Amino acid sequence: MAGLTFLTKALIIKTRLVLLGALIFFSFFIISGVGIMTSKSGMCPLFNLKHWSKGVCDFAIAVAVVLQLLYCTFRFVPALLLFIGKLRAGAIYFDYSVQRCYILGELNFTIVVFVTAALLSSGVSSSCSSFDCNQVDWFPAVQAAQVGAWLSSIIYVILLALDIMALQRISNAEESSSEPPKVVYTAKGPSAGQVESDPGQGFANPIQDIYPNEDSPSSEKPSV
Repeated sequence: MAGLTFLTKALIIKTRLVLLGALIFFSFFIISGVGIMTSKSGMCPLFNLKHWSKGVCDFAIAVAVVLQLLYCTFRFVPALLLFIGKLRAGAIYFDYSVQRCYILGELNFTIVVFVTAALLSSGVSSSCSSFDCNQVDWFPAVQAAQVGAWLSSIIYVILLALDIMALQRISNAEESSSEPPKVVYTAKGPSAGQVESDPGQGFANPIQDIYPNEDSPSSEKPSV
């Protein structure tokens, strides 16, 4: 895909660092927001149901801890080491199979984080329909948790798109490296039209073909 030529390894690493750092940052919005809400209210007031709503709060915290804080830290550390030059960019980080695993995992993570954001928003809306949420001290905390969850969903979508483009870039590089040398016609002395293969650029160098022993026509020495 010619449009992915701009997507260099350095650009991939820098963009991933920004996206993963943002996911780690917003995970604290969810963890602290839900935690403050439950500690101040003495329960999980989402959906205004005491029996099962606690599971919604536990689920939101678990998603933020496992799928954002831990996973993104796991990916952030090697990307940072590559960026500062402490880790050599090799086949492991940019491997095709590893990239596919990232994509499959982040596709599921995006869905789960989106569900978490929807649960928080619908739970708060249900509770606020029963009483005035502006009168409770935990409402700003749960609002921060909602913002963190929705922004995390958007960032995960961007990260997923980046990994898909990076996978396509790896696939294009492997295909181009496995292609046979291109056949070109060059004019070489008396045998003009001779078939040669150019494994480098795939194009003939007319200067070298016509003047094989000199750098250019102007460098030819006059005969004595």
